[in-house]
Amino acid sequence: MSMVVIKDRAALMQRLMDAVIQGYHSYTFGTVKTERVHALCEKFSDRYLVALNRNQLAYRRAKGFGNARLILADLGDPNGLHWWLLVTDGAHPAREREKGSRKTREDLKDALKPGERIHVSGYELLKMAHSKAVGGGVRLTWRMTDETKRQWRYQIRVAVRARHADDAVARVTRLMYKAPRFDSIKAQVDKLTDFLRAEWDRTGHDVQLLSIPAALKPIPRVASDGIPVAEWIAAQMPEQAA
Repeated sequence: MSMVVIKDRAALMQRLMDAVIQGYHSYTFGTVKTERVHALCEKFSDRYLVALNRNQLAYRRAKGFGNARLILADLGDPNGLHWWLLVTDGAHPAREREKGSRKTREDLKDALKPGERIHVSGYELLKMAHSKAVGGGVRLTWRMTDETKRQWRYQIRVAVRARHADDAVARVTRLMYKAPRFDSIKAQVDKLTDFLRAEWDRTGHDVQLLSIPAALKPIPRVASDGIPVAEWIAAQMPEQAA
């Protein structure tokens, strides 16, 4: 089985964005326990045709049928491996499954609709207008959710008022500057940094002494898609691989 598990968050976000740009905008998602990963991959391959080769995908596309893609990611979640099943327009078994009568079934979400966007670790994928300085137009990008921004502002307020404010602010800043470096997220980090400076000044500290990391650089293309599913399972369950 050629499927892989993505372990890098930025790579995951790039692959999800790639899929939506390529037309795989209908989706569902979930988590699966390590011991069930292989079974899920086999089921999705058989039922939802996620392991077709390029020629098979092109044939279905030419006939007006939809295609599906399965993306797996290890985000360090104790609940299990995260998965996304993404589908293009056109008739497809995944759509038929989601129209079943069982209460656990629901329609596929549309990643391009507000309220149904794809979320990863406090970030959401959406269409946004870009300034002329970066080419203009409306493009897909990632940004912090409103809740994530609120959490950062809260952490900043707490840090600048901590007993050892220098250390507390340094910790928050280091974490904040580890954000995925997509354009819209970079802009949000810049605004949060301005908020930090304002709070630092408001609490009587010298802004000139505030240590801020260098501006985030654009995120590079992450070449590696991850590790083979079988290899990932073996690493998680060495007693069974032995």
